[in-house]
Formats: sequence, structure tokens, C-alpha cells
Amino acid sequence: MSYSYRADGVKVKKVHHYFHGRIKADAFTTTDYIDGFQYEGDTGLIGNMSGLQFFATSEGYFDYVNNRYIYHYNDHLGNVRVSFAREGNTAVIVQQNDYYAFGLKHSGGLSGNGSYKYEYNGKELQEELGMYDYGARFYMPDLGRWGVIDPLAEMYTRHSPYHYAVNNPMRFIDPDGRSSQTFEGQDAVNAYWHLIFGGSISSLSGGSSFGSLGGQEFNLSSFFHYIDPGGSSGGGGGGSSLSPWMQSYLQGDPKVKEIEDRYKQMIIAARKKGKNFAADNLQYFLNGKGGTKKIGLNTLIQFGAFNEGLERNKSRFENQLYDVAEKLKDGQTTSLNDYWDSVINPGVFSELYYASGMSQLTSKGKFTLSRKGNTITISGSVENRWHDPYNWNAGMSAYIPGFGDVSDDDGNYLIEYGNARPFLLESKWKYNVSGTIIIRPYWFDSKNINWK
Repeated sequence: MSYSYRADGVKVKKVHHYFHGRIKADAFTTTDYIDGFQYEGDTGLIGNMSGLQFFATSEGYFDYVNNRYIYHYNDHLGNVRVSFAREGNTAVIVQQNDYYAFGLKHSGGLSGNGSYKYEYNGKELQEELGMYDYGARFYMPDLGRWGVIDPLAEMYTRHSPYHYAVNNPMRFIDPDGRSSQTFEGQDAVNAYWHLIFGGSISSLSGGSSFGSLGGQEFNLSSFFHYIDPGGSSGGGGGGSSLSPWMQSYLQGDPKVKEIEDRYKQMIIAARKKGKNFAADNLQYFLNGKGGTKKIGLNTLIQFGAFNEGLERNKSRFENQLYDVAEKLKDGQTTSLNDYWDSVINPGVFSELYYASGMSQLTSKGKFTLSRKGNTITISGSVENRWHDPYNWNAGMSAYIPGFGDVSDDDGNYLIEYGNARPFLLESKWKYNVSGTIIIRPYWFDSKNINWK
């Protein structure tokens, strides 16, 4: 198997090399992907048949080979459950898909969509490999695991880097193989109720504002396209067939609410004391945005532990520069490329302790040194990156004034059963470095290095 991609990562070609016939002759199946149009050619077929197979539509796809439109009925995860075509005034089912929780298809049912393989989560099944192509990674539904580690593994330290959808595929999806997503809070309840458990999407058509989507106007019916399990024309029924446990789950886990309420009280208390950095980070965690939260350098330099780490890296570079300068001969020019890591470990009385905990500062320097007489001229730059995963360590706890010992397990509970998500705190900045070192054979050396 070989794949070709555009510079922006979009797949444009797949070539499957296999052996054909009794003499095991080389054969190639080539698939071309051109903005929703999919072409296929197979040298193992008589006449080397090739050409357009289908192109995607908002309701499903157009089967070019059989000259017909195919329509999809999807579930809340985007899985194609039923494919049907129109014959006269009748809808005829051409394929039916049932899945185990992690995406492996049940045996049986109707099968017959030809070259169209975008069914589970709307991702293309690589039949030659038995895996789904999510973009960043290939997924193995028989194992419920990815084939390679998560490129954002530091965001999910509680889970295996091979986990799929935080091991909860009935609620979460992974749009591109990097990070799990779902509707959140009441939005999730609405989506489940209206689209899965007999409700209608008619009341959610038009502009519906969803908090978990940043509050923007969002047309739920357009997102789920034509899906209406209960029928907007009125076939939804009046009562719920859900078990009491499931109804309770959709209405909200009491323990989740209890932890969230306590965290919100901590946020209010922190703001009253002017601890806005810690409060902002905890609120960001509860909001469930995930990803990376950019932190300004002006925020970090308020904390002594951070400044100590920063000065430690600067001092290390300056000592290196001095060592190199001492060995440099008159008229010589040399370069120095190196990096230093500094662990930032604030005390329990610092806001930084509660805002991020232990963190790391990495400084990468590139310098040029030139000697003329006793003077060594220095120029260069240092790129800095401070970072810390905002997550929770199982079994650990921290004392919060006014709240006592608060367990990290509570934060992990919100990640697994609530809407909260871990994220990465990060700050990047660059220093331009210049200066001189004067080497005096019979007197003290002098050093003047500027960081801007």
C-alpha cells in the first residue's frame, strides 16, 4: 500500500499492489481522490477498467457506475446505518450497517455499496488493511485502538496513547485522529433526545445556539443533514423508552454536578483574592475547550519560581559563551547551538502552584562568536517555550485554603463523565542576544551580554 498527500495533508491517491491470477502477476488498484470525486482503476481486471466511481452529496453520494443517487440514514455519531435508493416512488434499501461499540461491523445485514467505504464515523475503510483512515492516524475497529500513538498524547495522560474516543465510543468521536469531541452538557442531552430517542429535529432547525460550540448560531438539522429518527412529521411517540438509569444519565450525573459546583466556588474564591491566573485555568478546564491555551510572558514573570528558572537558563548560556570565548583565538569565528531545560517548581504559597503545578521551560540558543584582539563579540537568539499539561494525577491531592484537601481524582472524574477536558498551557517568546566578552591576561575578564 502506498499513499500520496497534498502539502496540506489531504489524501489524493492510494495504490494497492497485489498479485493476480494463477501466475501471481503484479496488479495495481489505484484510487484517486479529487475534492469529493473518487476514481478507481484496477490493472487486475479484464480490460483494465477505470473511471469515476462516485461523488459525495449532502444526502449521501451519486453512484456513477450504476447511475443512481444513494441516500444515507446516519446515527448521532455520523455512522451510516442505512443506505437507500429511489425506485419509482419507493425507497429501496441497498445496504444496512450494524456496528459493535468500537466500530467493527456485525456480520449479516445487507451489503452492496460498491466502492463507497465511508460508513463508520464517515471515515474510509481501508479494506486491504482492515482499518479506517481518520487523517492523522489509522484506526483498528477490531481492537478499538489506533495503529500509532496519539500526536496529542500529552493531553490525555490518564489514557493510553492508543485509546479511541477516551474509551467511550457511544458518546465521543475523533474527527481527525487527534482529539475526541462530543456535544457537551445540555447540548448533548438535546442532541441525544431529539435525534436518537424519538424526538424531532424540527424544533432545533433554523438557528440554535449551543454553548459547547462557542455560542455561535448552529443549525443542528444541517449538521446532521436529513436525520430525523422520530420524524419531524410526527412519528416520535409521546414517552421515553429509556431505562431510568439512562434517563438519569442524560439529565446529569449528580457527582459531576457536585464536583463542578465545588470547582466553581473555588474559582469565585480565587478571583476575590486576585488569583485570576489560577481561576482562569480552572474555568478553561471546566469549559472543556481542550487544545492549547496560550499564556503571555507578562503573566508568567509575575511568579518568582518562573523567573528563577528563566534566569537559570540564561546563566547557563552565558557560562557556555564564556567557556567558548576563552578558547577562541584572535581572528577566529565560531558558533554555539545548544538548549537548556529548567523545571519550574513553585511553592505551595504561590499562585503558580495552583495555576499549573510543576512545569518546564526549554530554551534553545544559536550564537555566533568572533574574536578580535582581546574582545569577543557575541550575537544570536534564544527561543523559549514554557509548557505544562493541565491535567490531574490519580491518587494525588492538593490543599486548597478554605476547601481542604481536594483530590485529583475529582478532576479525572469530570474528564471521564463530565464535559471538562485537559489542555496544554504554553507560552513562546524569543530573545535577541548581543554583547562582548573581554579577555585580559593580567587582570579580571569582563562580560556584558544583553537579552532583549
